[in-house]
Amino acid sequence: MDQDKNTHGGALIAVKNSFISERVISEQPDSSLVCKIQLAENEIFICAFYNPPRTSPYRYEESLYRQIINLPTCGQNTLDVAFYKNCNLVAQLDEKFSSIYDCSDLKSTQLTLECPSQDAKETLGNFRSFGNADYESINKILSTEPFKPVCFTNINNICEEFYQYMDQIFEVYVPKRTRHRQSLPPWISSFTSYNMKRLQTQKRLLSEKPTSYRKQEVLKLENQLIESSEPDRIEYQEKIMRAGNTGTIFKHLKSLKKSPSLPKLLIKENQQSTKMQEQVNMMNEFFHSGFSPKIPFSIQDVKLRNPEITNFEISKKAIYEILLSLDATKSRGPNGIPPAFFQRTARETSKNLNVLFKQIKRLRKIPNSWKIAAVTPIYKKDDRRKVENYRPVSLLDIDSKVFENCICSALYAHLEKFLTEHQMDLFVKKIPNRTPTERL
Repeated sequence: MDQDKNTHGGALIAVKNSFISERVISEQPDSSLVCKIQLAENEIFICAFYNPPRTSPYRYEESLYRQIINLPTCGQNTLDVAFYKNCNLVAQLDEKFSSIYDCSDLKSTQLTLECPSQDAKETLGNFRSFGNADYESINKILSTEPFKPVCFTNINNICEEFYQYMDQIFEVYVPKRTRHRQSLPPWISSFTSYNMKRLQTQKRLLSEKPTSYRKQEVLKLENQLIESSEPDRIEYQEKIMRAGNTGTIFKHLKSLKKSPSLPKLLIKENQQSTKMQEQVNMMNEFFHSGFSPKIPFSIQDVKLRNPEITNFEISKKAIYEILLSLDATKSRGPNGIPPAFFQRTARETSKNLNVLFKQIKRLRKIPNSWKIAAVTPIYKKDDRRKVENYRPVSLLDIDSKVFENCICSALYAHLEKFLTEHQMDLFVKKIPNRTPTERL
């Protein structure tokens, strides 16, 4: 317990003796405690304080993120706070504790803590079927219940709140796309897909306990699939031909000739593997070897008269125009939201993105999630089994690209005065139509 010298209160943290805990000495405001609790492989830090003054220099922008207590704890007012990060925290009033220990005018609050599993990893496979989404309802929800951030001091939190807001909408109006459906060609109908799953089930049961009935079912389903698959493809081809979209037609023809992206065996120097995870590690090591090590950098090292860009605006109209101009055929980024969604909800989504982008500009920080890319190996030439014959392509989140597009003109105007005519690729606005010889 730590008692405040200037007031009649203090801070107290009580931990069961079955847990390993210790007090952490750190630069905190007066009358505060920081405790570290070892829970399995996780370290939990709890900070308790008694009414820090308004003039306190201590700020919670970086070390503590989200306030979870949004219910009245004293009359109609919320006088208690609980910040948290890297975990799930739920707050609710504890009426039982208050009735037994009636020692304060403050209501007791129970906090339930859940730490995420170390093995939990985000994957790109659990996509939703945005082509079958209810866009009319989505636009209505985006308009009537716009995004309103709770945190205003940490951009990573604000971005996370934005994605949680979008996920709640996706959960209701965007159907999930199963792994089975993702692996099938686009012309396979729902009935044929259903029979494929039935065939997989019957084959599994046949391998576990062979019977004559199951053998007949497997043969029957195989014949049905042979009869239905070809008509599905013909019907799909007639449909895209009638539509007359050349992009869709060429994409379909390319998919017919497409071979598997990676061979079953990959070779890297003296290593070779057929396991997926080992192949991923081999690719990752090879791609990473092409980058130079990080060099310490500080903005103070760059001697410029006006290093900051402050004279630019991010308007709803500009975001709306960028969303409309997106190429709907492009791939989605790590967050799984495709450009087609932004395009079909451009008017309403531009207003919500404007809220997020203004916070990024105000805090002068880019969310950490925007610095993560989904890297895909693209085959170049020669032996497909050799890792060195692939190059990486990074897929970024679409909303991060929209933000980059918003500040592009302002950034170019700021850097233009520092460019010379020898920097061809950056100087195309002033010197267009350069020949390949001049660029070399």
